[in-house]
Amino acid sequence: MSLKSFLIQIFIVSIIAYVAYVLFERYMDGINAEALSLSTILFFVLNATVVYFLAKSTKAKESKFFFVQLVIGNMFFKVVGSLILIVLFVQMTQPSTKYYLLPFAVIYLIFTIFETYFLSVQAKAR
Repeated sequence: MSLKSFLIQIFIVSIIAYVAYVLFERYMDGINAEALSLSTILFFVLNATVVYFLAKSTKAKESKFFFVQLVIGNMFFKVVGSLILIVLFVQMTQPSTKYYLLPFAVIYLIFTIFETYFLSVQAKAR
């Protein structure tokens, strides 16, 4: 996958994630998860970009296991980073409901689907 293609696709995925957040805010009262949703989108965009460049660099590596290690390490990093974002959000805002997790979960799912797609494209290109 070319860089231009990746950037266009990550932009589209970011817009889809933002629209999902806006729909949650509009149709579900009391979520108030703007800070969490926007920081989650930013976190996943940065993470996907770093993973894209790391996956591109694995083409030059002889070890086929490096790519697998990259995928597993990325999964671990996303889970830990997500938990940190949630804990920070809860500590700073003291939300009255747990509905703030709904837009977070949808955003997480959207970016996970995208990362699975572009990593499978990268794997096929190897």
